[in-house]
Amino acid sequence: MTTSVLPLPAIQGTMNRTQAEQLDQYSLWQILGIWGLVTLPMVLLAWVIAPAIIPHIPLPAGITYWLLMIAGMAWQFVVALVIIYRELGTLRWSAIRQRVWLQTPRDPATDKPSAKLYWWVLPSLFFNALVGWVLIGYLDAPWAGCFLL
Repeated sequence: MTTSVLPLPAIQGTMNRTQAEQLDQYSLWQILGIWGLVTLPMVLLAWVIAPAIIPHIPLPAGITYWLLMIAGMAWQFVVALVIIYRELGTLRWSAIRQRVWLQTPRDPATDKPSAKLYWWVLPSLFFNALVGWVLIGYLDAPWAGCFLL
């Protein structure tokens, strides 16, 4: 089952579904433009600004880099909000939740929302934690050896 969010004119019935889906599709250049808009500032922060300011401020280098990366991620969040607002015309939580597919999982047999299906996540989380805890000793040594000079 797929979920799609249609623009307001499609919901109101002033255009058919095919026209609405064509409006939602970004061109290759739009995709590359958005990608550049969110990636290039991160590249500048990591490879230009961080090396330029780290020697001149009293914070440790790791903290400075971390703060710059947080600033870059904040920029990505702002760009995402602008894109969502341009597509939906609103920043209401109900509209954003539907756009990013944050809905309660549906039972495949009945197609009704069922919060109890979230319990299926726990076994995979426990398995991931167990594998990580058991294998950390084996995986840590080779990785550490890769970065030693």
